[in-house]
Amino acid sequence: MSLNRKLALFIIAATVLPLLLVGLFVVRTAEDALRARILEAQVQTVTAEAEAVARFVEDRTSALQRASAAFDVSAATPAELAGAAQLLYRSDESVAVVALLDDQGALLAPPAFVAPTDEAGDLARHPRASEATAERLVRVVPRERAAAEGAGAVVLSSAYGAPERGDTALAVALPVRGPGEGLLLYAAEISLGALSVRAARAGGRVSVIDAEGRVVAAGDSTRLTGPDALWAKLGGCPGVAAATTTATPAGVVLAASAPVPLEGLGWTVLASLPESEAFAPVRRMRLTLGGAILGVVTLLLAASALFVRQVRRGLGAVLQGAEAYASG
Repeated sequence: MSLNRKLALFIIAATVLPLLLVGLFVVRTAEDALRARILEAQVQTVTAEAEAVARFVEDRTSALQRASAAFDVSAATPAELAGAAQLLYRSDESVAVVALLDDQGALLAPPAFVAPTDEAGDLARHPRASEATAERLVRVVPRERAAAEGAGAVVLSSAYGAPERGDTALAVALPVRGPGEGLLLYAAEISLGALSVRAARAGGRVSVIDAEGRVVAAGDSTRLTGPDALWAKLGGCPGVAAATTTATPAGVVLAASAPVPLEGLGWTVLASLPESEAFAPVRRMRLTLGGAILGVVTLLLAASALFVRQVRRGLGAVLQGAEAYASG
């Protein structure tokens, strides 16, 4: 083996390999630290979002409950019943439609809503609805559970799609005292579009999932009411805020989930971030390190080649002198 090759191998073994090992260790340490920080931030995000979702639902249902208790409908006339429905409708801007039903589910007054073609006036912020929306509300409102709980209760349905608005909704049943010992039922549809808007502001990485694994709110409206594959992959919500790394067909994902703290709702807030996107800075660091090491190796090899050439030139001069001396 020539002197050049021996010297090159010695330089690589003595300088480049330790530098490479140290660089890889630094990159791996940075990657682990970044993963830990991202997962911690995700847990904080989903916890805050879960509390915000709970406040949203609780604020709307509390407003509806207060409005339902403000008017005695046990002996009301048809006109007064219609006015009571309007009063409940105006209690919150997220309400899309309100209906007042008897114990058999029949309408006692025209449902309160603003149609897409109506002049909304001071009701402009309410979601638009139609007779079909009111009919859907009557079908999905949990009348039997509300009747079992009695007057003053607030009973929520499962979330369902409202394709005419491109969002999801929640039906609220509010039983009140009717004539004699009977019950009447306020039914209200709450639009959950505001939750999807909030999820979109989070960069589309946050979703609200119901107890059956369906998407209740997300930045991408095409996902609404469909199954969430990541939720299924994680096996649902663990009941507490938690974060993990999991493999999916699209690649490794950093995910965190937290239950919405509202009894009986059963929703989960889920946040996800592809590892490839999260670790883009680390990949750039790895490329920079590789380029730096390659540059150092090139300089060292060039310097060693120059050094060997000078040494060989000096040795050649010495050998020539020795030969000349030996030949006399």
